[in-house]
Amino acid sequence: MSSTTLEADAPIITESPEVSTGNQANQIDARLQTRRLISTTNSQTREFDIMVIDSADKWDEATSFHSEYTMPILGSNKKLRFKLQGISYADWAKIEAANQIPDWTGEGEPSAEFTHQLDYIAMCKNVAFFELSTGKKIPGNTPKDKVDFLSERNPGEINALFTFLTDKACALKDGLLLADYEAFSRQAILPEVVEIEDFNSWSKASDSQYFFRMQRPFQDYILEFPIKGIDKDVRKRIDDETKFPSPPQTLARRPGGKGFDPSQIVYDNKDPSYIKSCNAIEQKRTLLFMEQCLLFPIPGSTTKEKYDWLSKRLVGDVFRLRSFIQNDLLSYRNRYDVFSAS
Repeated sequence: MSSTTLEADAPIITESPEVSTGNQANQIDARLQTRRLISTTNSQTREFDIMVIDSADKWDEATSFHSEYTMPILGSNKKLRFKLQGISYADWAKIEAANQIPDWTGEGEPSAEFTHQLDYIAMCKNVAFFELSTGKKIPGNTPKDKVDFLSERNPGEINALFTFLTDKACALKDGLLLADYEAFSRQAILPEVVEIEDFNSWSKASDSQYFFRMQRPFQDYILEFPIKGIDKDVRKRIDDETKFPSPPQTLARRPGGKGFDPSQIVYDNKDPSYIKSCNAIEQKRTLLFMEQCLLFPIPGSTTKEKYDWLSKRLVGDVFRLRSFIQNDLLSYRNRYDVFSAS
């Protein structure tokens, strides 16, 4: 959820009881910049606490964020409590890269063996995410031992923990506060409209300011990233610097996946070296977008140092800000207003 106006705020609401109210989870950061007031057309007012991320020191590393997930044991008064730490953009990418999903190359529906392989990969990812976020090791001497251990747990509980970890502890989804903020903002007094009497009133992309807003579910305030636009030339330069290579070619598998057909050549999108190269390009692209759009310099004197700094931020922060820049700001997706002129 995001917005491009600065005039709006809304009431603070209590977060889900699954989210801890201790430690950093529900406390206002000391660097909080403003409590913003919204006035609506029907004379109502609401306040929101806003953390404006306008300098590097306000964007903390993923490991500084902690939350708790309490899972009820159905039919009893017992609960399981997991203490979780945020996962960084870099660590998330490493786990995803180490657990690539293969393509089904046979005919018809995937075989039971292939489906079992997919399940195993998914469980390997669960093991890696759970160990990293809790700081505790799942019993077992090998990856298979750990998967076997986790597989003996309730599948519903595994899915619930993974969903909480990704959506809330890693902030890949917003908390309830931002939805309330935007709902109330739509009732706010209309902002000033700049009539375009001539095209000189239309600001350059680099002079225009936009805002990306999100709420980490374990906090009770909203983050606001002021960002600037990217013009056509800068976008083209980034595109040119981050072109993906063509995947390597390989022999096609025979029907049923048994053996190879020397008469057919196909592209191998799952080649490990190709995937590694594409991941590196994607990381560079993310950094270039952030460098151009953020109003503060990313710390570091080299590209590697800058990416290392950025990649230590919470995965939800980076993923969603990058998505807003590329999918909303650059394409202006879902931003058209339909009107009729008399």
